[in-house]
Amino acid sequence: MAWFDEHHLEMDDNDLEDMIVTLAMPWYIDFYVSWCRRKDALWLTYEEVKDDTPRAVEAILNHTGRPVSYDEIESSLHMAHAGADRLNKGTSGRGLELSERNKDIVRHYCSFYPHIDFSLIGVE
Repeated sequence: MAWFDEHHLEMDDNDLEDMIVTLAMPWYIDFYVSWCRRKDALWLTYEEVKDDTPRAVEAILNHTGRPVSYDEIESSLHMAHAGADRLNKGTSGRGLELSERNKDIVRHYCSFYPHIDFSLIGVE
C-alpha cells in the first residue's frame, strides 16, 4: 500500500500517476482478486454507490444481515457528510486517462490472474 499526503499534490501529474500505478495498483489488484474468490460477495459499482448512496448502503446492510430503515440511512449519511472535506474526489472513468504505458503496466499486473474477470474495474 502507498501513503499519499498533501505534498504529493505538488507532484507533476505524470510522476503522480506513475507513483499510483507502481505503488497502489498492486495492492488494489490483490484486494480485488481476494474478493473475486468470495462466492458470497456483494458487488456494487462506483456509479451505483454515487448515483444512489442510500440504496447502496441499504443493499450492503441487508447483505450483512443488518437491515436499517432507508430514513435512518439517509439521516446517517447526511450527518457523515456534514462539513466533510476530502483530498480525493472520486471520479468515474479516471483510469481511461492513464498513459498507455501505465495502462500496459496495469494489464500486466492483471495478467497474473487469468481466471479473474477484471472488466468490472475497467480492465479488459
